[in-house]
This record gives sequence, C-alpha cells and structure tokens, in this order.
Amino acid sequence: KHYTRRNDIYLYELDSQFMEDFDLWLRKKYNVQHNTIYKTYQRLTRFIRYEISRGNLDKYPFPDYQIRMIVKEGHYLSFEDIQKLENYEVEIKKLYQTKLLFLFTIYTGLSFIDLYKSKESDLIIDDDGMYWLKTFRQKSKSRVSVPLISYAVDCLKKLRSGEFEIPNGNLLPVKSNVHLNLEIKQVCQLCGIKDGHLTTWHSGRRSTSS
Repeated sequence: KHYTRRNDIYLYELDSQFMEDFDLWLRKKYNVQHNTIYKTYQRLTRFIRYEISRGNLDKYPFPDYQIRMIVKEGHYLSFEDIQKLENYEVEIKKLYQTKLLFLFTIYTGLSFIDLYKSKESDLIIDDDGMYWLKTFRQKSKSRVSVPLISYAVDCLKKLRSGEFEIPNGNLLPVKSNVHLNLEIKQVCQLCGIKDGHLTTWHSGRRSTSS
C-alpha cells in the first residue's frame, strides 16, 4: 500500500485486501455483527464512488470483496398465540396495561413511535360510527388512516377508561419502549406462549398479518 499524488491530493491506494482487513478489524475491535459491517461498507463505498465521480480515483478499489446483508425473519405471534394473549386475565395493573397496548398494536399495525405520539385529535368517528386513527407515520411522514376493528375499539376504551394515567393531549397511556419490551415478554410467558421471551414490541406489528 502506498500514497499517490493527484491534483495536490494524496490518495491511499486501496484494494480488496484492505476491505477484508477492515472487516476483520471492525469485528474484533468493536465486536459488531455481520449486518453492521454491511452497513459500514455501504457508507464507505458511497464515499468511494463519490471520489470516482470527481476523478480522484480511477476505478472501484474493492472488486473482489463481497458482503451481503443477512435477512433475518423477525419474531411474530401466531393466531393461537394472540388468542392466548386475549384470553389471559392479567392481574398486575402495569402488565394489564401493557397487554392492552400490545393487542392494540396487533389490531392496528402501528409501530411503537406512532402509538407513542398519537394524540386525541387523531381519533375520528365518522357518520357511520366507525372509529378511525388518522395520523402521520413517524418513519415515512406519510399520512395513514387506520380503521379500528371492534377488538381495537375495546382496547382503546379500556385504556382510556381513567384507570391509567394519560399525558395531556395524548390518545393512549404509552410507557417507554424499554419498559414495554421488558413487560410484554413477561406477559407472553405468563400466557404460556412458546418463545415468549423472544417477543419484542415490534413483534406486535409483525403479527398484524400473521
């Protein structure tokens, strides 16, 4: 490896071995997983291609280095698991609150952040008495209109019954993501759901179409 000079800029000559060494260094130094390496590689090559477009590099320097993202199948609840969750009587108040919020997530497909940021003004009842949640996705900023099925409306009414403290203007009593992720594992294990310890809050969103 050596430096070359072009247009008063000193460039380090790279090759595929450099990228392999960099890959190994990231794994050992920071103990990161494969997909994190992939994301780092993406960001680095974006910069490299920019330098090629400016004429500071003649060609792409890593032709023999290859890495692909490992697609992981996320955990979700089966229909039988959801029924267990619906039918289980939770006696501890905070876990009962978490159960209702998680079921509401399953019935609506809303992410944690969209649930957390939902406001009273987002709830609409049309002329036919149909409940709608009309809001903007935090991730994509796109407008969404979610019709609430009867099960979702039932959860909504229980959560807004006055039993749980709701911040002023918010639609639901949503706790922090850390608390919800911890408590939903406890609830699923109490319900006898297989692999309940794998359940995360995002499992509810994945379970919407299960």
